[in-house]
Amino acid sequence: MRDDYREYLEEKHSAFQTPESVVSGMVRRATGEELVSSAKIVRGNDNEVYQVATGGGREYIVRIHRGGEVDLHAEAVCIQEYRAAGAPVPAVHLVHLAEHDGEQIEFMVMDKAPGRPLSELAPDLGPKDWRRAGSAAGAALGGMHAVRARGFYHRDANGNWDFPDWPSVMASTIEGRSADAKWIRQVGFSDGDLAFMARMVEVYRDEFDCPEPVLCHGDFLPEHIFVDEDLNVTALIDFGMCQGAHPIHDFAVLAMTDTGLTPGLVLEGYPRREWVADRFQLRLHLHKLTLDMGFLAHHVRIGHYAEIPENVRSLRETLEYLRRERV
Repeated sequence: MRDDYREYLEEKHSAFQTPESVVSGMVRRATGEELVSSAKIVRGNDNEVYQVATGGGREYIVRIHRGGEVDLHAEAVCIQEYRAAGAPVPAVHLVHLAEHDGEQIEFMVMDKAPGRPLSELAPDLGPKDWRRAGSAAGAALGGMHAVRARGFYHRDANGNWDFPDWPSVMASTIEGRSADAKWIRQVGFSDGDLAFMARMVEVYRDEFDCPEPVLCHGDFLPEHIFVDEDLNVTALIDFGMCQGAHPIHDFAVLAMTDTGLTPGLVLEGYPRREWVADRFQLRLHLHKLTLDMGFLAHHVRIGHYAEIPENVRSLRETLEYLRRERV
């Protein structure tokens, strides 16, 4: 984790400090066990997270919802569907509300994932290790993508999706990316760059389709992939960005980051190659373009300066590929 991003997370999470007595009550209600220790995990944007141990010798994760577009109940539904499909995800014991400081806060208690995050092992991994880890991650991702979605983006409590089909989700994407242009222009992208981006998003709409969306993880990164000492996947965690989409979505999210785990390595172990067979690299970069633009505009708009340089790097890399391949 970059130092500037770590500082941002530490500052953000300093505003959230649920008393241990409240966390203990959450654990007791979910498991019937008494908490004996807890440690705060400062990692993601949307949840206050604790790793806890109980008198029964078991370890759990307590997540308290503090932001984001997917609430913990919706996330739990995704996890349950993944578990039913055989994907390696921890069991959820309870999603409920607790009273704290005069407000109702949503919490989730789930099993602690076995193993360690792949991101922790990254500094010691060589090319052969990454290839083995990538293949294992691809197999796990294919297991998740076995869960079909009946629409695109988020699903509400009644099972309705934000968008019913590819034309409607792409119409929203085009509208959203057009609105993002004024923010992207502020960090050094020219009118010519923006015109090219707009044209490429339309190419994505016109040349590709997705008649059968799947339930995507949405944040398929090394810190959310747990492995054992042999780099076998033991668990996948953090489904706060799960959504209905084309399977390429999870590959594109991974492509936005600069880690040893690349989409190509994951693809080697991915069992559903026919789902991504249509011009994989082109679709990957066109989908990544929509993500790059959206994330960059969001971070510029809210002044989240720690993320902007990485967003700019990723978007310029995408444009370079598309200009080279679409001339």
